[in-house]
Amino acid sequence: MNQRSRALPIRLSQRIWVVGSSGAGKSTTARALAQRLRLAHIELDNLHWGPDWYERPHKEFAARLDEALVAGSWVVDGNYTERVGAQLLAAATTVVWLDLPRYAVMRQLARRTLVRAVRRTALWDAENHESLRTALFDRENSVVLYAWAAFDRRREYFARALVADPPPGLQVIHVRSSRQLRRWLRQVPAG
Repeated sequence: MNQRSRALPIRLSQRIWVVGSSGAGKSTTARALAQRLRLAHIELDNLHWGPDWYERPHKEFAARLDEALVAGSWVVDGNYTERVGAQLLAAATTVVWLDLPRYAVMRQLARRTLVRAVRRTALWDAENHESLRTALFDRENSVVLYAWAAFDRRREYFARALVADPPPGLQVIHVRSSRQLRRWLRQVPAG
C-alpha cells in the first residue's frame, strides 16, 4: 500500500501540534480538532504578535507559550520552528503535518487573505488587520510572497524532523491533500 492510500490514525494524544506551510489550514484544522476532542486551542500567532504587528521578543514568546502549555491537554497551531520548534517537539505527543501541494496552499492563502482584508478581520487578541497591498505587494511583509518563498524550505524541514528522524514516541500524522484532511477530521472520535 503506498503512502497516499494509507489510512491516517484517528486515535490521538492530548498534546497535538498542527504544522505546515502558511495557508495550509493549520488554524482551521487545530480549531476543529480542539472542538472535537474538547481540548484547549493555542494559536502561536496569537502568542507571537502584539498590537500594530509588534513581534514579541523570543523570551517573551517562549514564556507565553510555556504558560499556555501548562493546561496539559491542547492543540497548538503554527510553525515558528526556529523560535519554539524544539519546545513544542519536546511537549507534543502528536504532530499533524499539513503537507498540501503548493497550488492548494496558495489558493487557500489567497482566498483567506482576500476575505480578511475586505472584511477587515481583526487578527488575534492584538486586533491586527491584513491589507491587500501589504499581503500581495510588500516584499518585506507579504504573507503570500513569504509563503511562496518558504514553501520548499518548510516542507524539507518537516520531512527531516518528522519523517526521516522523528523524536522517539512522537505520533506523526502526514496529511497530503485537503480531501484527505476533511475525511480524516470526520473520522476522529469525539473526546
